[in-house]
Amino acid sequence: MKMPYVETVIKEKYKTDYLTFSQSSVTDRPDIQIEIKALIPERSCEERHVYFEFNGESFWLNAEDASLLGQKLIEHATKSFRASLLIHQQIHETRKLFQWVRDGLIEKVILTVIDRNPANYGKGHYLFHIEPVFHKEIEGYEYEKAFFAFEKVIYFSPFEDVFKEQIEPYGNVEFVDYDRDEEVRRFEKECEKFSEDLARERAVIVDINRGGEN
Repeated sequence: MKMPYVETVIKEKYKTDYLTFSQSSVTDRPDIQIEIKALIPERSCEERHVYFEFNGESFWLNAEDASLLGQKLIEHATKSFRASLLIHQQIHETRKLFQWVRDGLIEKVILTVIDRNPANYGKGHYLFHIEPVFHKEIEGYEYEKAFFAFEKVIYFSPFEDVFKEQIEPYGNVEFVDYDRDEEVRRFEKECEKFSEDLARERAVIVDINRGGEN
């Protein structure tokens, strides 16, 4: 019997994958349930469909779209893992700095704005380069004195009492390229503009209602 020179039959049994994620849902549903299965060869033909069922809602994707979905899930999951890693590192560095401040090791902390429009954040958030300056008489910490610094996106509140609470853990702070007074003035102007716009809208509504009464 001659051996076929090209493969023409799928001999692997197509099985359905059932996935249940108990810790992922942020909705009222306790679990996220997904069912995935490629169509058997006789049914797929040129359609190349993959069957999905997501929490009871079923749909079909052709193979190209299903492949793209898989790639994008991997891509965004990788980004999520990296973001989680970096935020935990940031928390660690911040706690270390605050502890040094409480221990009286730090003369001042220099907060330098390096990006006024950091990616993934809204208006008023700034990316700061944070660098402590140790007291000269402090011995040890040679590596930290030479190399310790990190970056952090911070939104400083325009309200003075909240701002003081935010800045207090940093101790003596020196801002570079951040004008606190200008930030407050900008916020106050935005509030004034919002109040004026709101008053105009209310006046229009009153005029409309009066017109309807005539």
